[in-house]
Amino acid sequence: MKTMLACSIGLTALLIASTSLSAKGLTIKITINGAGLGTPIEIADATVIAPFQVWAGPGTSRCVRNVCSEGAEGFIVNWSAGFVTEPPAGLRRYEVTFYASEEPRTLDDRRSETLTPRIVYVVLYEHDASTGQGYVYLPTATDDERYAVNTSSIYRGLERHWFRATESWDSVAGPLIAR
Repeated sequence: MKTMLACSIGLTALLIASTSLSAKGLTIKITINGAGLGTPIEIADATVIAPFQVWAGPGTSRCVRNVCSEGAEGFIVNWSAGFVTEPPAGLRRYEVTFYASEEPRTLDDRRSETLTPRIVYVVLYEHDASTGQGYVYLPTATDDERYAVNTSSIYRGLERHWFRATESWDSVAGPLIAR
């Protein structure tokens, strides 16, 4: 009986520790790199980053009064537009990296200089300057280490597909890339 009680207490402590260790912080920085950029573009303004939280959209859920539903909107992907076979040929490719704080914070706390950013999600992005439309690719296991980084944060079940980017993301990233 004492052994069962000790195991039960140990298991409870382990579950509590793992829950706090897996807590999701807010996105505090986004970098765009590649396709001839001299230096990576860094976006760290909390008001610009706010709509582009990694933990939004498919693979997430929201519960209100014990009724849960899967996320359908958010991040930088226009989920409702569905898959895109491939973006138009000849577009420049960029790697977009999302960094989050080590611990959950409020939006005001993101302005703190003491936050330690960690990479939580990486996607590929191509932007068509003539139409203003961008495309986002969620890496798969056969691509490289980006898949492992992404799925350790969130598994969407939609990896290995191209999607249209949201207008809000294109309106931020497009002009930055054009410079």
